[in-house]
Amino acid sequence: MARASLASAPRIAPVKRLRVLHVFGSSTSAYYSDLSTNYAAESIAATLGATADRFEFVFARVHPRGDCSVAAALGGGAAGSVGAGPTWSFPTAMDDEALALAALVPEAGGSRCGHSVGLARLAQGGDLRCDVVVPHMFCFEGMTSYRALLDLLEVRDVDRVEVRITRGYSQREQRGRNVPAGEGGSCAV
Repeated sequence: MARASLASAPRIAPVKRLRVLHVFGSSTSAYYSDLSTNYAAESIAATLGATADRFEFVFARVHPRGDCSVAAALGGGAAGSVGAGPTWSFPTAMDDEALALAALVPEAGGSRCGHSVGLARLAQGGDLRCDVVVPHMFCFEGMTSYRALLDLLEVRDVDRVEVRITRGYSQREQRGRNVPAGEGGSCAV
């Protein structure tokens, strides 16, 4: 009986990890920016170890308009390089050191950039293009405008996918079809 060699054995392609964009911060409020950043960090810390083999997390932070930390980090200069509106930074992790480093302008070793550059990095063909987004923004603009921008970039919003699934279950249930019960009973929205 002939044995198959390892060289001729079919190779299993490595599973592509889903790229998950976590968007947090606020374009309008230091309070909501801090709240959102803390919430995102806690959420990610709670899931990171158990999901590391299935997901690649990418982080995008929105900084409030008029945030003076860019100018302060550079001794009062170069703040104009990112504009006067809301800015973005892209930390490599959610610890304090990574967040602080990313908040600096590129000339100081950070990833801080203006609105259009930040969106370009997240758009089709951008280096930070992701499969889905988990929004952690609680300010009005974060819950409306920023979600709409990501929708225009065709990055699926995990919250909206969940709502669609739940609505679908609810509609099927109303038509008399059997659907799995959610936590606490019916899946009605």
